[in-house]
Amino acid sequence: AAACGGAVGTPFFALKTRMQAVASDLHGPPPTSAWQALRLVYLEEGLRGYFHGMSAFVPRVMAYGSVQLSTYDTTKHAIVSRGW
Repeated sequence: AAACGGAVGTPFFALKTRMQAVASDLHGPPPTSAWQALRLVYLEEGLRGYFHGMSAFVPRVMAYGSVQLSTYDTTKHAIVSRGW
């Protein structure tokens, strides 16, 4: 499930990262909106541009999800066993 979520979220993560990087770049004015940035990525790189960084993002989401789930379960068990 985390891998699917990471794959679906990759375009948004890539867009956010790109907008942050372009804001500090000297290559013309940065996009003023997310829609403008989406259009710019598509015009410059096509559909593939939305999935740059997926090989790093998906494993990170999977690791975060597994840690979050195990921490939640352990904490919930500890709280319930103490009667809180």
